[in-house]
Amino acid sequence: PLPPTPLNLVMFGAASGLLRSLRAPSLSSPAPVTSPSAVSAPLILGSQQQVRWASKKSGGKTQNGRDSNPKYRGFKKGNGALALKGNIILTQKGTRWFPGFGTHMGSNHTIHATEQGYVKLTRKVWNRKNGKVMKVRKYVSITQEKTETPVQDIR
Repeated sequence: PLPPTPLNLVMFGAASGLLRSLRAPSLSSPAPVTSPSAVSAPLILGSQQQVRWASKKSGGKTQNGRDSNPKYRGFKKGNGALALKGNIILTQKGTRWFPGFGTHMGSNHTIHATEQGYVKLTRKVWNRKNGKVMKVRKYVSITQEKTETPVQDIR
């Protein structure tokens, strides 16, 4: 133990009051209970209270992050290619191309070959009286002779 000096008495005197308030009541003398809230009140030493901060920022809500699978649309058999009966010639969204001779269109606008032959791509143009183009419609057909010419116009 430290010898009794005025500084030690001041230090231990201040601490002894705090220790006496924290010490459990003795069994010989009952401690007066003032209210239930006074018994369960938390002990806050000084004016500082411990605060726990978040270790991660909140992620929030995102509206992106979705991606659909590719559809692989387009020509499966090009102009002049041999197509067997039932082969898929073209997959498309909507009716960019229409079925011609020897082909038919499925429910999802896919054009199939109904007979064996070579693919032929043609284009029909409707003109107005003044010569301006009114409508253009493209057709996929099956022919028996092989032609590798570009898309032909039908008038």
